[in-house]
Amino acid sequence: AKHPNLTKEHLDKLVTDENSDVRRAVAEHPNLTKEHLDAMVEDDHSVRSNVAKNPNLTKEHLDKLVNDGDHHVRSSVSMHPNLTKEHLDKLVDDERWGVRLNVASHPNLTKEHLDKLVKDEDSGVRLSTSSNPNLTKEHLDKLVNDAYWRVRSNVCQNHNLTKEHITKLVNDEDSDVRSSVAKHPNLTKEHLDKLSNDDYWGVRY
Repeated sequence: AKHPNLTKEHLDKLVTDENSDVRRAVAEHPNLTKEHLDAMVEDDHSVRSNVAKNPNLTKEHLDKLVNDGDHHVRSSVSMHPNLTKEHLDKLVDDERWGVRLNVASHPNLTKEHLDKLVKDEDSGVRLSTSSNPNLTKEHLDKLVNDAYWRVRSNVCQNHNLTKEHITKLVNDEDSDVRSSVAKHPNLTKEHLDKLSNDDYWGVRY
């Protein structure tokens, strides 16, 4: 089902195979037609979760999957490159934290989407958001002050951190955060002076 040279006739058979594992295996195939995808977005949840990653999905398919009743399916489709702003609007407000966590790293999120996600009640969602390439200075201001140390540690890798952000992280109370920021390419001499004299050997290391 994953062979790259499958013809339409092969795919016709595999898409309707009686075994759901076979249908799930073929669901991401790049040669699937619209008709194949029409059938697979109506299949069982395990197949829908896989077809949600198919590159040939139309807006209509994505509309259906973004509104799927199964949160695993919504989570799976949340990183699809062809999601529209309207799809992303819905996913960043999803009731399930796992869906919001997945969509938080989507490269097409707008400032308004990120405004919500950096304030999400779930720390895992904020952690995922801290890796997004579209974060503004205001978003970074919030994340370097996050209550959860893992969020602060993860945001240390962001190349858009200002000198003020880095200074705050260099002085963070958590040694893991200081260890993370110690690798940032924009450290000043003052930052390096402080980190090379840190009480924790892991930071100096």
